[in-house]
Amino acid sequence: MAISEVDFLAEYLKLQEPAKAPEGNGKSSDMLDLTRQLLDAVKALSLEQQPIKGKPVTVFQAWQANGLSDVYVDCRNANRVNFQIFVTGTTPSATISIEAAAESGSNYIAIQDTNGSQASVTANDSFNAIVGEAWVKVRIASISGTFAYGQGFTVVVTPYVG
Repeated sequence: MAISEVDFLAEYLKLQEPAKAPEGNGKSSDMLDLTRQLLDAVKALSLEQQPIKGKPVTVFQAWQANGLSDVYVDCRNANRVNFQIFVTGTTPSATISIEAAAESGSNYIAIQDTNGSQASVTANDSFNAIVGEAWVKVRIASISGTFAYGQGFTVVVTPYVG
């Protein structure tokens, strides 16, 4: 059973008080039992962290023009992102780049990771990049090719801890 942060701090502060004879048989093993219980509580609290992998977000669906995605990806609990690119159409090509910002509504700038931009994407691809900001968008530039209805570039972004 996990404890709240408040309960954890309360237990921690109890240990900081001068040692008193614990209730029970008055042996030092009672204090050891209390310490073990506190350590178990700390372990349980540490297991309540955010998941390692976030939910996949489709930022472009069969996209056929240059532009910055309207959809942003929340990376506040992640430090990396995986991009999956699905390409359909005749002789498609585009540059896919990652832009990030500290706030979802602020200006997005290109990330500094060398994998932050993939030039001349012509087929399905997947790549990972390190992000240092809380919010991520995708930019498609230099798009070319012939696209029928429902064809184009589909980009799915999955934030994760790496």
